[in-house]
Amino acid sequence: SKQSEPKSFEIALEELEELVGKLDSGDVPLEKSVALFERAQFLAQWCQSKLDKIEGRLKLLIPDGDGGFDAEPIDDFGD
Repeated sequence: SKQSEPKSFEIALEELEELVGKLDSGDVPLEKSVALFERAQFLAQWCQSKLDKIEGRLKLLIPDGDGGFDAEPIDDFGD
């Protein structure tokens, strides 16, 4: 079944934390646990894709020697 996308990253994270809490409690019947797990997995992947897109847009500002800055992709600097 198609999962509905959250309205924002923050809402997705909140829902994910709530789902994990329910799953950790152990008080949820098996079928419901499977549905909660599938939703949690969807939200985790959705959040990760948003983070990956943002990370691709992040730049590191490097002084250019003339009083300004050059923007360099963060990936160029390794871990």
